[in-house]
Amino acid sequence: MKIIAVTQRVDIHHKGAERRDAVDQQLLNLLNCAGYLPLTLPNNTQLAWQLLSKNPVVGFVLSGGNDLVQYGGDAPERDALETELIHHALANNTPLLGICRGMQLLLDFWGQRLQPVKGQVTQHQHIIWHGENHLVNSYHHWGSSSAPNPFQVTATAAVDDNKRAIVKAIKHREQPIYGIMWHPERISPFRDEDITFLQSVFL
Repeated sequence: MKIIAVTQRVDIHHKGAERRDAVDQQLLNLLNCAGYLPLTLPNNTQLAWQLLSKNPVVGFVLSGGNDLVQYGGDAPERDALETELIHHALANNTPLLGICRGMQLLLDFWGQRLQPVKGQVTQHQHIIWHGENHLVNSYHHWGSSSAPNPFQVTATAAVDDNKRAIVKAIKHREQPIYGIMWHPERISPFRDEDITFLQSVFL
């Protein structure tokens, strides 16, 4: 079974004395349903690369959770690891999918400034994805109404009274790097369209 490396959020406990890595079990289950074996990475670059050296992966998933540090987040170790993974993916043409915060990091990595957005926390949101209407969820407070080169915007959602559209999905024009702002792992039961999408990313 092909292995996909999955990053984790940082949960802080005991007034900062304990920092735990965590990931939604359903994300791992979704990847497994799509035919992959998920490998969770610690938010320690040295340990993560040791794991990756022993377990060849076919791609990376940058999972949700934690704001980026420059937008008020408190997990610099996670920003550092995921930034290294983006560099690695670019250098090796390795498939990479950013989910929610993961897509925000992709936008930020390529110089796109994020903005506070309203009305983006809901279990049901209509988006236009590849020209067709889709129903997804949304759980984010930062977003963008555009994407930098080299990305193509593949999905948008209306904001407020349709005066502005917020980017909901992106695709690198030359490499297999994708971002989505919704959480397919939080949709139960898992949808065939989401499984098919994952399989198209991690060929």
